Amino acid sequence: MKTDQELARDIIQFAIEHAQIIPEGLSRPILTGEKVNTVNADPLHRYLTFLNVNTFKLAQILNVALANGDYDDTEDDAVKIFQYIFDRAVEVNYLAMNGESYENICLDVDEIGCYYELSLPDHIQLQINRIVPNIVLLAGEIYRFMQGNEYVGISFARWINLYMSAAVSIAMQYILEIKLQ
Repeated sequence: MKTDQELARDIIQFAIEHAQIIPEGLSRPILTGEKVNTVNADPLHRYLTFLNVNTFKLAQILNVALANGDYDDTEDDAVKIFQYIFDRAVEVNYLAMNGESYENICLDVDEIGCYYELSLPDHIQLQINRIVPNIVLLAGEIYRFMQGNEYVGISFARWINLYMSAAVSIAMQYILEIKLQ
């Protein structure tokens, strides 16, 4: 069995490769591979740690919800989680890259699948809105990839945390590729 680090590398590589494909019927990929923004290593490390700690906590909450029958481990639910984490990770990355506080952002299980107001300028939110169909398709592809590989044998808490890590990675790449101003 692969380590969590090896599993994370595999899923993130899969996610990034598929995020650069234009899905049938859509006009553009999520990621182009053309970075227009940069970020320094120290702030990057701080906000990625912030996101990783919070996705880990959310994975634990979802694990308890699954055990209590309050959550179903289905592709539809997983896609909602991926979209939520992607949105929140873009928000945290944007705020951090602009020197604004992001520490008050929390990942709330009750917000998954619901509308919530991001702390983003309208032009960034519009860019995110345009790729929602792509994110949904990508999230489903990642879910099926994980179901069909070594991820099936690991605990749900580990599985969902790795899945959310892919959303964080895609969001990080995405924010580096879009015009922030």
